Amino acid sequence: MNTADASMFDLLSHSQSVALLGVSPRPDTPSYEVASYLQSQGYQLVPVTDGDDSVVGYPTAKSLDKVTEPVDVMSVFLTSDQAPALTDDVSRLGVKAIWVQPGCSANVEQACKQTGVPVYTNHCIMRDHQRLLGNAKA
Repeated sequence: MNTADASMFDLLSHSQSVALLGVSPRPDTPSYEVASYLQSQGYQLVPVTDGDDSVVGYPTAKSLDKVTEPVDVMSVFLTSDQAPALTDDVSRLGVKAIWVQPGCSANVEQACKQTGVPVYTNHCIMRDHQRLLGNAKA
């Protein structure tokens, strides 16, 4: 196992909560599929979206600055070219790593890299979990 895989394995096997920044409340979207999978693996989800009031049964926060509970890792689904300000919230929430899903813009990737925590760009947290933990419950 390479160093990045070993780090991801450690994070995924020891984390309890995942913030999903930009997750869609629509069941026909890849981000919703990821949320459903992570829920099935026992993670506590913190959906952050300006869409519906809940995603896979978890109440949504309209923005990251509205999240009050600690978050172990974050997965980002933002495709806009507008880079979010993440550093203060990532630090405040105790995020240990960020997965930047395939399809995110370069500006979003750069904003994630400025947070100072490990960033796995162009990685799907669900696929990494399946590959490294083999669909084992979190």
